[in-house]
Amino acid sequence: MPKDQILILKNDHPLLQQIGSLLKRRSYLVEEAASTADVLFLLEKSTFSVLILKWDASSGAMAAFLRQVRKADEQMVCVVMATPAELMDVETRLKPEDFYNCLMNPFVSADQGMAMVERALLQHRLLAEREELSARIQQQSAVLHVLLSHGSDGVLFANGRGELLAVNPAASALLHSNNLQGADALQGLPEALTRIITDWQMIGDGLPALIEVPWADGSVQMVNITPMPEGAENPPGWLMLIRDVSPLKSLDEMRTQALVETSARLCPPLTQGMNDLVDLNVLTSQNLRVNEVVYRLSQTWKRILEWGGDLNALTQIEAGGKMSLQAIDLKTVLQELYDCHNTCNEIRLELSLDPALPPIHADIEQLSGLLHRLVKRAVARSPMGATVRLNAKAHDDQIWISVSDEGGALTSLELAHLFDRTFARNSGGSGCNACTGLEMALVKKITDQMGGRVWVGGPGQPGTTILISLPTAAT
Repeated sequence: MPKDQILILKNDHPLLQQIGSLLKRRSYLVEEAASTADVLFLLEKSTFSVLILKWDASSGAMAAFLRQVRKADEQMVCVVMATPAELMDVETRLKPEDFYNCLMNPFVSADQGMAMVERALLQHRLLAEREELSARIQQQSAVLHVLLSHGSDGVLFANGRGELLAVNPAASALLHSNNLQGADALQGLPEALTRIITDWQMIGDGLPALIEVPWADGSVQMVNITPMPEGAENPPGWLMLIRDVSPLKSLDEMRTQALVETSARLCPPLTQGMNDLVDLNVLTSQNLRVNEVVYRLSQTWKRILEWGGDLNALTQIEAGGKMSLQAIDLKTVLQELYDCHNTCNEIRLELSLDPALPPIHADIEQLSGLLHRLVKRAVARSPMGATVRLNAKAHDDQIWISVSDEGGALTSLELAHLFDRTFARNSGGSGCNACTGLEMALVKKITDQMGGRVWVGGPGQPGTTILISLPTAAT
């Protein structure tokens, strides 16, 4: 049943009476007023969607009355009946915004009048929805203004031409400039950010990306860059959020030191325990249940030992361990990695290489270990029967290597702690029940040492893509 209330200024005109009867038969709420004073009185007491009345050319107060009506309720739609002769008087006395529809008698039937009224009802609903939407936008804009003005994260917004349209106070303080708004982003921002922008525009595929960047003052900034569409005819702009994660890194280093000491104590007994399990398996090889338990224990201890090895490798790199950087044929490294991991039927590994891939400048042992960890992580995150994609392509003086899985989207908590070495997350895939953050911390540290950078492609999207960029041997 329609809930719209309709007010009719009745002056015993036959067409108005017919329209009123039709409205009542269609279950509309109809109120009738005997005079203009009654109309204004009813408008103070209730809200109406549409007012229907006949134009009275003999009364010079009709135009003033309609303006009073508009002042009482700006959203109510007025339907004015006027003869062709009266129509000129209506147009002379009223501005276009003072009324919305005119019915011309006797050229309009009651059914046509009903159609006009229903169109006016639809217009009223649209006006109400527009006002509600405008109020919500204003409220959200106020909240956004507070967040941008008082938040600790730096915020930069640029259009498709690269012009900075919004720079919040936190970003101005971080970049030591109050004159960035309106500037060209590639000209006004520091090299650490302009390199991110140009690389993202070339290889980002229009998806959000997350990058951890060492800052000039010794801090570490987490940069999240997201495309902002501007219409089919214009290139997309972008929104960049910059967050200082240095306190988290300091806390992470303290935890790591404790873990290193614990690992040093655990590794010898764990190694001895694994040897004992091998001996136990030989002695009880006929007992399937015992074999199953021994296998699970050995796999658990193996993962703990691998974790301890990764932890020690990370601390050695951080302590200044040198790398043997040289020109490496990346295609050979990736092909060997593919042959090693593609023996598992549960997860398929797909390799795609740029035919013109130049030699890369890296430590071959560290690079092989880095790629092995990324593929192992992707396999652990992927469901049974999924495909892990390993790609490599050249762009300018960089080689871009990506490892993509088909696991679930990373949560906001996982994104915030992706490179924290002491953070554990559920893999949600076919591998181990939990993946530590240590492998990603080690991947990033190795990449940094080789002069590269780690990206997280498409945060919030299904699956995860980890990209690393490394310099070519000719750089």
